[in-house]
Amino acid sequence: MVSAILACALIAAAPPVQAPEKRELKLGAPGFDAVDIDPKKAEFLNNFFAEQLSMRTDKRVRIVTQSEVAALIGLERQKQLLGCSEDSAECLAEITGALGVEGLIVGNVAKFGDTYAITVRVLPAGGGQPMASASGTGMREEQLLDWIRNTSVDFARKLDPGAPKQDGASGAQAQTPVAADEALPRNGIWLSGLGVEYNRRLRGSSWVGVRATAFAVAMPLDFNAHLLAMARHHPIRPGEAWNYSIYAGIGLGGSWLDPDLDRSPLTIAVGAEGGYKALRLSVEALWTREEVHIVPGISVALTF
Repeated sequence: MVSAILACALIAAAPPVQAPEKRELKLGAPGFDAVDIDPKKAEFLNNFFAEQLSMRTDKRVRIVTQSEVAALIGLERQKQLLGCSEDSAECLAEITGALGVEGLIVGNVAKFGDTYAITVRVLPAGGGQPMASASGTGMREEQLLDWIRNTSVDFARKLDPGAPKQDGASGAQAQTPVAADEALPRNGIWLSGLGVEYNRRLRGSSWVGVRATAFAVAMPLDFNAHLLAMARHHPIRPGEAWNYSIYAGIGLGGSWLDPDLDRSPLTIAVGAEGGYKALRLSVEALWTREEVHIVPGISVALTF
C-alpha cells in the first residue's frame, strides 16, 4: 500500500512531457521576375527552385507555390508584389501576412545576348537583411537548372529548421554559393578497351579532349591504333550517382599498323555510355580502315 502511494506521488511530481516542437519554415514563392525571357520559363525556374529546396530539407521548408499565391491574393496583386525588396517592409508585411508565411523567395532571371543572369533571395517577413541570397551570371540556358540545384543545396543548409546549427550561423546572412559551373569537375579520364581518353570540360555539359590507342583490345579491333579528337556532352548533376554521356571523335587510325596502306587512315567514332558513378557501359560505332564496327564496352571514368 505504501509503495503504491509513493509511486503515485512520484508520477504526480514528474514534469509533464512536452510534445516535440514542430520544426518547419513556411515560405512563399510568388514568382521570379522575367527580363527579356518568356515568363513561362521564369515561372518554371521559380517552381523548380521551390521543389528542390523543399526536397533537400525533407519538406521541413514548406513553400507556397506561385499558383497558390495567385489563388490566395489574386493574380494582379501578385504581379505588383513581385517588385518587393528588402527595404519595403509594408509590402513584405502585406504579402507574408496574407499567405501566413515567414518569408518570401524572390528573384529575377534575365537574358543578355546568349547568356543568362539569375538572382534569388529569401526575404524575412519583417524586412531587413535577406535570410539567404545568391546570384549567377554568364550562364547558358542549359546551365540554369544546375545552378538552381547547387543553390538549393546551399539554401537548404542555411534555412532548414531541422538541420544542426553551426557556431555563429544563427541570424547570419547566407553567403553566395560557388557558381554551379565552377563547382563541377573540370577534368576527366576515361579508361577502356578502346584506349585512354582525356577530356576537359569547357562549360556546362560540354567536354573536349583526345583519345589515344596504341592497340585496341576490343574485338574486332585488335591492333587498330588511332588518335582522335573527342567532343562529349556529359552532364554532371551534383549529388547524383547515375550519369550518361554521348560523344563523337575524328582523327587518324589503323594506317601505321595495317599493312594495307592504301586504305583511308581516317577514323570516326560515335557512341553513348551510361552507368553508376565511375563505372560505365558503352556502345560505339567506329568507322576505321573503311569498315564500320559496333563495339560494346566497359569503361571507367574519373572526373576531378
